[in-house]
Amino acid sequence: MDSLPNLQSSLDQSFQLLLVDSDPVFRLGFKTGLASFPQVEVVAEAASPRSVFELLPQLILDDSLRWDPSRMDEPMLGRVNLVVLDLNLEQDAGTLLCEQLRSRYPTLPILILTAQLTGLREVRQLGIEGYWLKGTPLEKLVEVMQAILTGETSWEPSAIAQLAMVSAPTPAEKKRWSAFASLRQSARTSGLKQISTRLTDLENQLRNPNLSWLERQVLTGREREVRAAQWVVRRLPVAKPQQPPPTVKSPVSPKSDAPLARRDLNALPNPQFDTIKTLLLDGVFAKLSTSLENQTRDPLEIDILNRPKKQELFVLILKRFEDLLDDLRFSQVSQVQLLEKRSHLLIDLWQATITDYFGKYLTLPQADAAEVEMVSTLLEDRELVIREILDPIPQVTELLNHLLFQIPLLVNNGPCAVGSPEAMFQAQALLENLLVQLANAVMQPLLNHFATTEVIKQRFYDRRLLSTRDIERFRNALSWKYRLRRMVYEPKNMFESQFPLIVLGETGLRKAEIYATRDAELQKLSGLPFIVTLALETRDAIAPPLQATFTVVGRGVVYVLTQVVGRGLGLIGRGILQGVGSTWQDLGRRSQSEE
Repeated sequence: MDSLPNLQSSLDQSFQLLLVDSDPVFRLGFKTGLASFPQVEVVAEAASPRSVFELLPQLILDDSLRWDPSRMDEPMLGRVNLVVLDLNLEQDAGTLLCEQLRSRYPTLPILILTAQLTGLREVRQLGIEGYWLKGTPLEKLVEVMQAILTGETSWEPSAIAQLAMVSAPTPAEKKRWSAFASLRQSARTSGLKQISTRLTDLENQLRNPNLSWLERQVLTGREREVRAAQWVVRRLPVAKPQQPPPTVKSPVSPKSDAPLARRDLNALPNPQFDTIKTLLLDGVFAKLSTSLENQTRDPLEIDILNRPKKQELFVLILKRFEDLLDDLRFSQVSQVQLLEKRSHLLIDLWQATITDYFGKYLTLPQADAAEVEMVSTLLEDRELVIREILDPIPQVTELLNHLLFQIPLLVNNGPCAVGSPEAMFQAQALLENLLVQLANAVMQPLLNHFATTEVIKQRFYDRRLLSTRDIERFRNALSWKYRLRRMVYEPKNMFESQFPLIVLGETGLRKAEIYATRDAELQKLSGLPFIVTLALETRDAIAPPLQATFTVVGRGVVYVLTQVVGRGLGLIGRGILQGVGSTWQDLGRRSQSEE
């Protein structure tokens, strides 16, 4: 058990917490019990993850917390210093909420207060500071909260004991314990270096005696802002490497222990790999909590899923991809082997995701048979999924080489080193597209075999696609999409030297394109796809002269109509008016003579 420090010196320090629990009775009792501790204040309550993310921006980003030079020695605290939550929220959303909180608010401590010991390993990997059972005396819980706020961790002894019974973690899992702390420390150090460089530049500019009064005021204001940023960064807690929980190794035979030992010796430490991987995965994971609505105007297999199931599928694929990266790193695979195993790696990801998502032993009743094993039936579409979805996924090998071997990524035909903003942006786009296509690959065999099965419709489908007619219309739209892609869109993309991607945007899934040389694929085209490229080339060749011709002809027609025909019509009209006027004058004179 993590030791609690001597807290007598900090008992007078007040702190505020956010209580997250779906049981209103417990929230009321907990808040009433804490009323006897004046240093603790429950400033807000929430019953669901959605309520948490609606409250936190208001509680943390408080206008009263702006930087003030006169308060340099005072701790800069928000209106919430600690989140106390129960893992047993609705639809088992407690662990996912912890991941989202850790991603969006990495410096906000979390204390789990739950009724049962669940999700121990997952929350420990996230670096959660506290884990205690409901029923613990309030005096003890207050001490735990004080310990967490001083930078310590405190876990229930029974939780530590149960966690110790789990088999020893792999080297990849041990790396995960310190990945987040290393990322925070690296970002903090890099930020302070940049701030110091900027301060030096501003000081040198302010030494210039030829500055005008306005220029000096502007530079002074900028220096004040940079110093404020430096003060804030230095106030952030220094990331401490977290140690994995104590474990008890399960007995293994000498035969199986030798390969594991060799594998550990071959796995060389690479802090840059952990940092880049964490940055990339956290960036993608943060987007999964937003809307995943399809805004590409093309149907996707995942459109039929309801939002919770869609989010669950994406998170599962992301975790599987992380495990794949760790396995490849510790297996010491070469770049040549990676290129050869590309299809095999994607197939393994697809099969593992299907098994985890639907359940390995799930069976469904059918009309012509008693029961059918769902996963084995879905895996029968392996060749179809490879041909239609997995093989067309672009630059999978390039992404893996970039992450595992630090090979620069080509961005707009220029190499970008690992960690550069351009490389990170493109790597994230490639990973997001990989997640979307793998999710489509998981759903395609389901739509082929069990599209109208009532059990599947109730558990997975969006309520807008429940009727048989809507489902069949959706499947037909998918079929036409793949036909048009093979015949028209894919040759067009080859001809335009680009790969289409589907990425995660702020409001949903959207399209994006990246430049890539595809001349080798273009040379292999034949039949209708080749005719499409010829039509595009012909249009590009004919369009400019035709446009110029039509422009000249149009100007000529305008000239004829306005200068020739228009003037002729004007003369005719003038003659008619003059003739009418003369006739009217003659009639007037004749009438006067008759009188």
